[in-house]
Amino acid sequence: MFVIVVEKSKSKISKFIHAFMEKNKFIEVETPILSHSTIEGAKDYLIPSRIHEKAFYALPQSPQIFKQLLMIAGIDRYYQIAKCFRDEDLRSDRQPEFTQVDCELCFADEHREIFLKYTSEIIHHTKAKPKNTILITIETNKTFEATGKLRLKLGLDFNLTRINEWQPAWIVNYPLFKLEKNNKISSMHHPFSAPKNMDLESIKASTSIKSTSYDLVINGYEIGSGSSRIHKYQIQKKIFEILGMDDNKQKEQFGFFLNALRYGAPPHAGFAFGLDRLVMLISNTKKIRDVIAFPKTTSASDLMTNSPKIII
Repeated sequence: MFVIVVEKSKSKISKFIHAFMEKNKFIEVETPILSHSTIEGAKDYLIPSRIHEKAFYALPQSPQIFKQLLMIAGIDRYYQIAKCFRDEDLRSDRQPEFTQVDCELCFADEHREIFLKYTSEIIHHTKAKPKNTILITIETNKTFEATGKLRLKLGLDFNLTRINEWQPAWIVNYPLFKLEKNNKISSMHHPFSAPKNMDLESIKASTSIKSTSYDLVINGYEIGSGSSRIHKYQIQKKIFEILGMDDNKQKEQFGFFLNALRYGAPPHAGFAFGLDRLVMLISNTKKIRDVIAFPKTTSASDLMTNSPKIII
């Protein structure tokens, strides 16, 4: 019975999002599912090609590069309710495949505030509230710097509040890079987030460089994240170089994207929030699989279809 209530809620939310985005002049564009491998934090799910021997497609962790290409191509407001796939260790609020509301726009100042406004309105106006769950407008715009163990502290503090006490917080001023255990530099979010200072000479392999990234946390759960994007060819190349990608590797993995940046890209930014996590919160549950019709277990198994399985 709970699944029926939740799926009706999710259906109503999706319908509202489509209407809301159309009203605000966002264009819905579907991006490919069979794509190429990217560096976005988790491992990719790979699909072998029957036609191209020893070659693989990758399922998208997000539509990141495609939506940036849409900005370059002249679609200045994009959105879609997108399926994403990430091969990572699971927990109560993660699934191998999930749905996110993905959007990107050009030529907008104060991107974070714009996305807060849109997200707030989407949450507030949905009528898909399960019984006994109070859903109120986001009235608080708390902003925290992403330093030290702040994220863990936020989670502990916010989880002490009841679900129907809606507590949003923006986390900003993330470092652009982080230092891995092997002492290699990697992106804190992904390699397409713009540094706060877009001066080419000031960008270096240092964890002191700040990014334009922003995360939205509600009741201790990360609901969504975004950033201003790198829209200059030389800066994107330098970021790739800092991450250890030589010219050949850049060309092999991202040549098409770098070529697009050469033609000139408008300043743009994006934000995406997890539809499943949002429904999880307003459904007053702490397990994301409770709001997905056919979920996987914490070991990424489907007990109903007995997958994954060895195929001979």
